[in-house]
Amino acid sequence: SSDLSTKVAVGQTGFLYVLKGKQFIAIDEENVFKGFVGSNTVEFSLKNMLVRMFATKAQKQKLIKVEPDPYANFYMTKEGFLYAVALGSKNQIRCINSVGNNIYPEGTYCENTVASNGTVLTPAIADITVNDFGIVTVVEQNSRRIYQYDQEGNLLAVFGGEGSKLGKFNVPSSIVEDENGKLYILDRAQNNIQIMEGTAFIQNVHTALQYYYDGDYDSAKDYWQKVLEI
Repeated sequence: SSDLSTKVAVGQTGFLYVLKGKQFIAIDEENVFKGFVGSNTVEFSLKNMLVRMFATKAQKQKLIKVEPDPYANFYMTKEGFLYAVALGSKNQIRCINSVGNNIYPEGTYCENTVASNGTVLTPAIADITVNDFGIVTVVEQNSRRIYQYDQEGNLLAVFGGEGSKLGKFNVPSSIVEDENGKLYILDRAQNNIQIMEGTAFIQNVHTALQYYYDGDYDSAKDYWQKVLEI
């Protein structure tokens, strides 16, 4: 049920943040409710508005209630930013600041996949992790792939995929990155955890981005040159 509380994390202020369907609940150390955070909203639809304006009462009763997409998981950074992943066709990755606004670039993240019966499946991101430099990595269950994005939502890498060999996944369900940049990915179907280390190529990309976002463009250029050479 979307009404269940499913995930919990502790913020820098000591608040508990609890995922409850389409929003997060903030609770202080005394178990006092402090409010809702990052509530999902439904996008404006002219079609739906016109239908509700001109439809009969009986027709309105048959309309399906439009609800916002539920969150699937979240990650709390040391700086107190709440990175969340939501189900749906767009804005699947969000960074919620202290006042509850999404400051991650809007857009479509991960890719649609096609099931064996021809049905198009929108991304189903199961978990998210963020390193100290704002590099975002998520696990997507339909494609069994790992997607990585920079601070501005640019796609950096896609790897993994369905399979039972090393580097492949059956049902990737959780991910975390340690201080050395290693990714730990849990596969609940294969009952294992795979540890992945970045190649020289992606390490150079990450270092270039760190310098770039710090404003050291000369140093960033040196690492981008290494990327080009590879």
